[in-house]
Amino acid sequence: LKRKLLLDFSLGKQEFPRQFGWHLVLNSRDPSPSPTHHPSPSTFFIKTLNLTSVSYLTNQTVSSLVSNFHSLESLTITKCNGLRSLRIDDVSNLQNLTILDCPQLKSLYIEAYELTSFRYRGLLCWFSLRGLHFLADAMLDFREGPGYSRFEYQHFDLLLLAMRNVKILTLCRWIFEAIISPWL
Repeated sequence: LKRKLLLDFSLGKQEFPRQFGWHLVLNSRDPSPSPTHHPSPSTFFIKTLNLTSVSYLTNQTVSSLVSNFHSLESLTITKCNGLRSLRIDDVSNLQNLTILDCPQLKSLYIEAYELTSFRYRGLLCWFSLRGLHFLADAMLDFREGPGYSRFEYQHFDLLLLAMRNVKILTLCRWIFEAIISPWL
């Protein structure tokens, strides 16, 4: 049993998607069974979750569902038009996080103490990364540049500082041309 769930909410192209903020609380309760503890029927043992095209209309339902996934190890979020801010709080377990092609994303807050792999492709947004002590592999692809008009180098410095222990860091060409090369 792979314990994998794919949820795709694509309905075709939304011309003007309603913007929303999304707060996901993952692994909020201790899933370890005790001799007297029996999992509730609403607890799902999903290890991998792929979410595509979550929108303003579906994000609360998805958040409620995801809060019951106490064994989640891998989360992928893609093509969420209208997603303006994303906050992921994880008490434990989440090891792989991928966020791709969410064109309106302006801020991303992640607190994940077991995260070992992080992939991000989209506009350079405001990042707050906490608890990434075990992060070994990261990919940052901001090929379309910053998602806001006033780009300041210290924002990128804070992002790299949060990833200072990463063993493998993959950066796109835009980062090298716009940020690193002027300093060389």
